[in-house]
Amino acid sequence: MPLSDLPTALRERIVQIRAISFDGDDTLWDFETAMLHALRCVLVEVRRLLPGPRTESLTVPFLRALRDETEADIPGASTEAIRLEAMRRTLAIAGGSHADEPAAQALFQLYVDARYAGLRPYPDAQPALGALGARYPLAVISNGNTDAVRAGIRTPFALVLFATDAGVTKPDPRIFHMACERLDCAPHQLAHVGDSLESDVAGAQAAGVLSIWLNRAGDRTSVMPHLVTGVQPELTITSLLELVPLLS
Repeated sequence: MPLSDLPTALRERIVQIRAISFDGDDTLWDFETAMLHALRCVLVEVRRLLPGPRTESLTVPFLRALRDETEADIPGASTEAIRLEAMRRTLAIAGGSHADEPAAQALFQLYVDARYAGLRPYPDAQPALGALGARYPLAVISNGNTDAVRAGIRTPFALVLFATDAGVTKPDPRIFHMACERLDCAPHQLAHVGDSLESDVAGAQAAGVLSIWLNRAGDRTSVMPHLVTGVQPELTITSLLELVPLLS
């Protein structure tokens, strides 16, 4: 969509943009696929270490749910600490010992290595970042911990801000304000792009940042997302390449 086709108020917001931030996981790279691949690798190793009916009954969806349950049990913990504790719990459920720290550490490292091995940038990520990076400082604001270079991104970022380092997670507006301070721009001069209505869009709006929802799948919230989530993005795109003409 060309800039001229947008409502006047939105055009006026876009022309004030001086920097662009992006979510990382499932926005710039396919985290979901890589994460599931890594959990399958962990499951194979757990079954090798502790063969028997307990491990045979384990599944990838169970390991994923166990990680989410662990996060709820230790709020405020880092992504690494949550994943490591999930590995300890996996070993205990499989019939091992929750206190077997070397085995838990080995499973954690296996997960990290397998995740990066399976990680791929989306095809539109590098071309869009290359074009936009020639005009704007670019940043990553993420609740995760994925290293952009290891994920295959070649365009340098002026700022990478992880929630663990910031001490707050999206949608807390403070993480966006931290990014603005480090990028030397006002909140209304930053555009944030992400796949999550709840974390990226709602967080950006609470901070006074222009919210751009990346809806790759064209899911059911795409027509009237506010009726489903209560969150209405200021701009919706289905590809990062749509940003290039909009922000040029």
